[in-house]
Amino acid sequence: MQQRGTQAAHNALLRLGKREEAWRKQYIHTVANELVAEAVEHDCDVIVFEDLTDIRDRLPHAKWHHVWAFRRLYEYVEYKAPEQGVSVEQVEPNHASQRCSRTDCGFTHETTATENASVARSAGTG
Repeated sequence: MQQRGTQAAHNALLRLGKREEAWRKQYIHTVANELVAEAVEHDCDVIVFEDLTDIRDRLPHAKWHHVWAFRRLYEYVEYKAPEQGVSVEQVEPNHASQRCSRTDCGFTHETTATENASVARSAGTG
């Protein structure tokens, strides 16, 4: 379509882009609702996200829409979770897979997340 260079082709591409954008927003809303519902179902009082503020600098090959999706998901959960009595926090991404998921614990294991699973279970989080 773009090769034709007509106004109709241009408008068709714009409509397609808007449809894709609407689908993406709806999908992220659905994921956010499911995250909050699962937190409520499991009596969680906090949902923790990695702070991805500077992800473009840390992942130069990441596509802009991937970065947008992370930020948008956090924003949706951030406004939906308090309605259900669940708070939302951001943590530094360094060693996140090695850190205990309980925010009051703070223990960071030297091994990988899979090796750390037994330690987390003994802390009551697995």
